[in-house]
Amino acid sequence: NSQLGNTQKPAVLLEQINRSLSGQLNNEFITAGYFGVDLKKNKLLYSSAGHPPLVLFRRNDNIITECKVAGVPIGIYCDSKYKETSLQLFPGDRVFLYTDGLIDVQNPDHELFGKTRLMELIKETRDLTSHKAVTFILRAIRKWSKRSDTETYSDDITLIIFDVKLNNTAN
Repeated sequence: NSQLGNTQKPAVLLEQINRSLSGQLNNEFITAGYFGVDLKKNKLLYSSAGHPPLVLFRRNDNIITECKVAGVPIGIYCDSKYKETSLQLFPGDRVFLYTDGLIDVQNPDHELFGKTRLMELIKETRDLTSHKAVTFILRAIRKWSKRSDTETYSDDITLIIFDVKLNNTAN
């Protein structure tokens, strides 16, 4: 099923994907977050299916906001409904998306890395490029967890960072 017509409607897209995959995941589920950017209005539209919150870092003001949107993971209920939210974007903003494996990393004392440490690292990367920020954060997590470069984690770790460079004149 092509969902091309729903790409500007994150909640509808997640509902369609959920309906398509329900009953086919062998009692498993999928968390997902989906966003789109309206370049004419400088707005980000976001919906979540049990995924960690999207993080907006307004670097010009040094303010971090978690974009929490409640949603059931894909594959649990066939008729799940999803909500979406929109955020106004400004030049200099930085958006972070990550999987829960990133904050669930444990050190040898079985302590979780957690959101607080992630938010501190986000602020530390303020003046780095998005590419260097990803590298900095992943290295900091590896060092904190005392893992060598060849050791793996118990869960997947994904981190996506992008910087906003839009016109400041929304219509």
